[in-house]
Amino acid sequence: MDSGIPHGFIVNLFYYLESLTALSLYFNSLSLICNMNISDRIKSAILSKVVEPKDRRIGVEEECIIYTADLRRLPVNPCGEFSASDLLISMNENSHGNGIYTLEPGGQLEWSSPPYKNLNDLSNAFNRHRTLLELIATEYGLRIL
Repeated sequence: MDSGIPHGFIVNLFYYLESLTALSLYFNSLSLICNMNISDRIKSAILSKVVEPKDRRIGVEEECIIYTADLRRLPVNPCGEFSASDLLISMNENSHGNGIYTLEPGGQLEWSSPPYKNLNDLSNAFNRHRTLLELIATEYGLRIL
């Protein structure tokens, strides 16, 4: 039976209505999110089930600014004295898989922990990181901020 309405028009109308429905759902969820206070937004993001609960992990990053014994910033590039680049090599060589060390653009040392299932393991990793950092800092007469 021919309704007189071109088939392409009906298909386009269907896609248009489908898009409007999707857009409506999007704006409804956006409206719900916008009406939440910041705590609820954070909680919603954390509990959004992006990752299954059994697979969730937590990690931490710490940035440290390192000074020489006479309170000068540790030089970033290798030079005649111990530098942040030397520190980076020492930390990564001695970390034994306890995270990754990198240098930030300003020469800060950053430690990124491995991901853990619980805070106790994360705390133990953090303590191992700090122990190593303090050991190397003491060895080279450095101060940690």
